[in-house]
Amino acid sequence: MGQAGRRFLTAALVLVAVLMVAVAVTVSALHAHVRIRPLGDPWLAILVAAGLLAVAARLAVRSQPGRRTAYAVTTATAAVAAMAVGAEVLASHLMADEATRQQIVASTPTLELVSYRQSVWSGSDELVLRVRDRTGPQPQEGRDIACFLAQPRGTDVEPAWRFGHARFTGPDQLEVSAADGKTWTLTIDIRSLGVAEFLNLCAAAAD
Repeated sequence: MGQAGRRFLTAALVLVAVLMVAVAVTVSALHAHVRIRPLGDPWLAILVAAGLLAVAARLAVRSQPGRRTAYAVTTATAAVAAMAVGAEVLASHLMADEATRQQIVASTPTLELVSYRQSVWSGSDELVLRVRDRTGPQPQEGRDIACFLAQPRGTDVEPAWRFGHARFTGPDQLEVSAADGKTWTLTIDIRSLGVAEFLNLCAAAAD
């Protein structure tokens, strides 16, 4: 590979590494409910980015001492990220039972509103709501339509961020209330079982 090719490949690897970390940190900071792993996991993105930077350093740095320094830095970064990813995976396994807890909180002859309690490793637990269609032989469930903070034992979460109750008010209309009484009316897309705008009180509480 020529010098120009090496420079181009090095720049491309560095750019991809920076973009991966930037996207992961942004998704995590916004607390977005977007299923785009591994891009949504900052530590996993840093681990992959460290590998890319190690390859870039091998291409860009010619001197042996410089390569050793670059490898030492990327190896240390990768080690920290790997430990964080391992801890996160272990925590997710330990809390798997919490993530599967579900409860029907409202229903009609054809639809159910189901709440899922999800344990969060680095913050308050979450309660997400999904609409389930039970008319067919196999119940169909849509994506998350709302997120509230749950109240783990021994902690205090403001009523404005906790789930209160919900009820169907029409074939495609749903009222969802926080514990403080504030109510939102959501219109359900019967085909996708989703809503036009996700009600994200989990992110609002973090602001």
